[in-house]
Amino acid sequence: MRITGRFPESKAKHHLRITLGKMLQPSGRTEHEELLPYLRAANVQWGSVDFADTKSMWFSSHDKAKYGLSTGDLVVLEGGDVGRSAILSGIDGFLGFQNSLHRARPLKGNDIRFALYWMQHLKSFGYFDLVCSKATLSHFTAEKFAETPYPQVDLDTQKAIADFLDRETARIDQLIEKKQLLVRLLRERSLSAIEKAVTADANFSKLGHHVKILPGYAFASASFSTNDEDIRLLRGANVSPGRIKWDDVVYWPREEAAGLDRFQLSVGDIVMGMDRPWVSGGIRVAEITERDLPALLLQRVCKVIPLKTLSKEFLKLLLSSKKFLGYFEPELTGVSVPHISGDQIAGFKFPYLPVAQQLERVRTCRTVLTSNDAIIERAQKSISRLQEYRAALITAAVTGQIDVRAASHQDATNVSLDGGKTELSAGPVSRNADPSQVRRLVAAEIIYDHRNVAYLGRIKVHKIMFLAEAHATINEINGRYVRQAAGPYDGAMINDVEAGLRQDRFYDAAEDPSSQRGRITFTPLDNAGGHKPILEAMLGDRVAELRRIIGLVQDFSTENTEAITTLYAVWNDALIDGEQPGDERIIRGFREEWHEAKQRFTAESLRNWLDWMRRNDLVPRGSGPHTISAHQPSLF
Repeated sequence: MRITGRFPESKAKHHLRITLGKMLQPSGRTEHEELLPYLRAANVQWGSVDFADTKSMWFSSHDKAKYGLSTGDLVVLEGGDVGRSAILSGIDGFLGFQNSLHRARPLKGNDIRFALYWMQHLKSFGYFDLVCSKATLSHFTAEKFAETPYPQVDLDTQKAIADFLDRETARIDQLIEKKQLLVRLLRERSLSAIEKAVTADANFSKLGHHVKILPGYAFASASFSTNDEDIRLLRGANVSPGRIKWDDVVYWPREEAAGLDRFQLSVGDIVMGMDRPWVSGGIRVAEITERDLPALLLQRVCKVIPLKTLSKEFLKLLLSSKKFLGYFEPELTGVSVPHISGDQIAGFKFPYLPVAQQLERVRTCRTVLTSNDAIIERAQKSISRLQEYRAALITAAVTGQIDVRAASHQDATNVSLDGGKTELSAGPVSRNADPSQVRRLVAAEIIYDHRNVAYLGRIKVHKIMFLAEAHATINEINGRYVRQAAGPYDGAMINDVEAGLRQDRFYDAAEDPSSQRGRITFTPLDNAGGHKPILEAMLGDRVAELRRIIGLVQDFSTENTEAITTLYAVWNDALIDGEQPGDERIIRGFREEWHEAKQRFTAESLRNWLDWMRRNDLVPRGSGPHTISAHQPSLF
């Protein structure tokens, strides 16, 4: 594809007035110069500018006239991450710019927002890599910028494209932000689980009494190899929280590896980055797997070897805990390149437990971590897909592959891209979430919102969960509901939910000893209420409808909730089957075709409940789960 696609090709200099910033001037030369703030490359991210960390340098009156920035200017990186761009807003007073940036202003007949999207297209197209070789530290000079290809498009079309992309990228960015929030919340939840596992009322012991620490070997960088048949060197850059990344690799010649056996890594080894030991994702501790071998341990990475008194899995939890991070923070805060030594690691004190108790805590914690890690992985893949779609949408729009005026009138979830279709969910962002995770979070919300109600049992919780799936469209619950005496019923789900509530320390479901009927009650555990931020991040706008449904039946008895839920299921099944049942047909399906126990409900009471459902907007739409009968395939 030509870089400008279906649009004629022009050059940037015919559409933008381009100015390279002022060379850094740290001291004044004349008494007429002023010390004023300026932007540099570090302040500019894609689509946004950080004004909190501006520096100052000296400007003359001539400099101020030439190098001043205004609201609406486009700033573009000249070096580093070449082409990274943002449009300025909220400029109040003088603000200059350094020569690590270009300033671009639209010539007559051009829209600056279109220019920003064009820069993003150039980035994803690989244009900047072609004209600015990273190997030679080449720069995106003003001359290169001026000669950069640019579409010859009239102003109205540029504005239409920019309006379309403003709207659609904002929606995509909102979805990405929700996914990123979910990832942050789950990581925090994992850290809390780790913290709980390594906290105990026990005597403290130094880590050095229970491990050996082997720092990496000081391999001479002059002898590094780029031959992928040689042995990889595990550097600090390769160690990230929970995994090893080999996207930046150096090698050691095989013929020079003799005598280095103790630095050979093996499956199961625990390694830690000693420079900048923590990043936004956590502490840089990982376990070596088969795919990481063969590899040699390089300096500034260490191997932590547990002795018999310490479980390897418990060691991993210790090294990933907030306690371990908190041990180093006071010494390393403010240090430009934080570094920890083997002796510092060995000096960490923790409450020591016997190995059997360590393993028990590891098992409990691992269940939470495994569930969270699976959701995080799916969320991160979804983020990558959304980012790829965003880039593809921008390219398609600025190169004329889609008619943005027509697309603006379509459902925004379905945009045609060069004859094909790319789907973007307009609704909640977690349709592929783990059913067990969603179930326990929804159940926790139901139980929490009933905390001031005299009694809440298993059956009522289960009935509300059916309504959550069928009416609040929380399809991730993924129930398989059988027509039983108490209404729609999924016994496997009940067991899954109650085990999950206990595992996540939300609630304990146990038989009420004062009840002769063996009814189940829910007792709050230490994390009761802690489900809310994750639930909201996973379900998005659907949380409001879930809470509305809970509020509608909150003060109702289990029997009344059963009546409403079963009526809903009978009615909804009929709609799914293509029927439009009247009230008498729904009531007959309820009393005669569901279960013999339903005869206890009078027809008159059911008519009243159907009226109540209509008044409270709890009317089925013919979507969601269809209940299952052991006796007949359909009620109608």
